[in-house]
Amino acid sequence: MASRRSGVALVSHPAMREAAAHDTTLEDGAEHQESAERVRAVWDALRGAPSAAAEPERGARVAAAVADFVVDVPDLTPRESAAWLERAKLVHSASYLGALSRACSELRDGAVSPLTPRFLGKGRGGATRVSRRSFETALQACAVVGAAVELVATARVEDRAHVAPRHALCAVRPPGHHAGVSGPNAEVGGCGFCLVNAVAVAAAAHAAELHRASAAACAREPPRVAIVDVDVHHGNGTEECLRERFGQGGGGTFLYASVHLLETFEDPNLDFFPGTGHDAEDAARAGARKRPAPGGAGGRRDPDAVTVVNCPLTPLWVRRPKRGARRGRAGFRAAVSDRVLPALRGFAPDLVLVSLGVDGALGDVGNTNEAGDPGLDLQPEDFRFVGSELARLGAPVVAALEGGYGRFDEGRGFDRSSVVGCVAAFVEGLQQSGSAGVGSAAAARGAADARDGES
Repeated sequence: MASRRSGVALVSHPAMREAAAHDTTLEDGAEHQESAERVRAVWDALRGAPSAAAEPERGARVAAAVADFVVDVPDLTPRESAAWLERAKLVHSASYLGALSRACSELRDGAVSPLTPRFLGKGRGGATRVSRRSFETALQACAVVGAAVELVATARVEDRAHVAPRHALCAVRPPGHHAGVSGPNAEVGGCGFCLVNAVAVAAAAHAAELHRASAAACAREPPRVAIVDVDVHHGNGTEECLRERFGQGGGGTFLYASVHLLETFEDPNLDFFPGTGHDAEDAARAGARKRPAPGGAGGRRDPDAVTVVNCPLTPLWVRRPKRGARRGRAGFRAAVSDRVLPALRGFAPDLVLVSLGVDGALGDVGNTNEAGDPGLDLQPEDFRFVGSELARLGAPVVAALEGGYGRFDEGRGFDRSSVVGCVAAFVEGLQQSGSAGVGSAAAARGAADARDGES
């Protein structure tokens, strides 16, 4: 019996919400902005906890939408951990993963340490903190995203009603989109709280699996996976992983699109982190790319296997922006509408992965400068817009939490209501537009292949 796909799955693992699993507590005992509490707040809200919902009515609607597909994936067995480590090597170097694993395992229980040159030999990286179980938790996050991809992008459905979710949200940590091939990037001065790039790992693993299947079937095209990054910070790690690992083809074709703040100075220490993602770097590649010519299994390598569309925004605190600079909510929506969506439509992905950073929300510490001025002013409706538009593409969408920390309230810690509100709005957008154009990308290619086969 064919499965019906409807709704949004909420996928996680208890370690994602457990402070001790990846402890980032500061030296003075204060809460780090990237803590388990932010994931727990999202999890509780999407499961219907009234006190956790920034907007109770929206929270109730979203909780009802995901109620049938709440998945807490099981612990990884030693064999599964080894398998995910091998998948992580598709995007990260073995030396980095080994160093990170040793750095964590050598810590005593309860100890928390900055990710310093003492561990990894390069970069400052002090803002990124690790504890004894951090590496295994990062691998578990990869497995969560991988499980979500399998849930929405395969035909294996085990529930009695034969209904499967169309899309998924992964409540995971630590974040990953700043983690490059060798982890921290010395040029940008750190890793931005990231350890293992779960979204890039899941994309590569999914593409590798489909590539093997398509090669066995002599399919004409490699798998096509898109990653859309809406974190306020450029996903320099994701872009690097895709370019360096897949830029010469052979493992699928990828599109990476990012909308982020960008402000750079002669002194890179003053840059808005990470200071990368300039539009000019990708002018020759931006926009929708032509589909490569058909080829059989083991065909020619495609030098354009990775397309990058960077859409930098000028921070609102810049008093004299350049003429035509995109800024604020209007600039964010224009970048999504004018650049990202046309590129995605032309690319026609089989799967869309989203690095769902919500630190562009107004008041979030992730986009606020030392003077307290916001760099971006996004509202929940902006994330609902993104979710809705991505769902309309027709491909399954799997989103994983990246940044998003909330407002800092002196003496009371972090107010996570903006994080919860923006994530809930994104899920609502996926849900309400989830049936629009379902299957259009894959179906269009399938129909074209069928016509070719008849001729």
